[in-house]
Amino acid sequence: MKEAGEGKFCPFCSTRIEYEYYQYSHIGKFKCPNCGYGDNEIYKQATNVDLKKRIFQIGSVAYQIKFNSIYNIYNFVAVISCCNLYHIETEMIQKALSSFQLNNGRLEEIKINRYPYHYKLS
Repeated sequence: MKEAGEGKFCPFCSTRIEYEYYQYSHIGKFKCPNCGYGDNEIYKQATNVDLKKRIFQIGSVAYQIKFNSIYNIYNFVAVISCCNLYHIETEMIQKALSSFQLNNGRLEEIKINRYPYHYKLS
């Protein structure tokens, strides 16, 4: 794809966002030429990603996971970033990520007061 299908316009000033590159869908290096939204320094960066072995690193720390898609790597880097902001110990994060399993997904059915309810994660 040569252009993001979503995330084309700045959520703050509605100017068309300029991408330096796309990694996946609307994920990539971008910034708003009007207000500078997206022109941030990298906080955490996954390196040595091996989808076959299901492992990646952030800095010198390796994370073993049960998933083998780049989309999940993005999610886990976001989780690690949030955990670091709250000073959660690296060993605890590693343990949580290595044992995490997604049991349900989109269009899950749950019951609220005995009534079935379907919801869609977006």
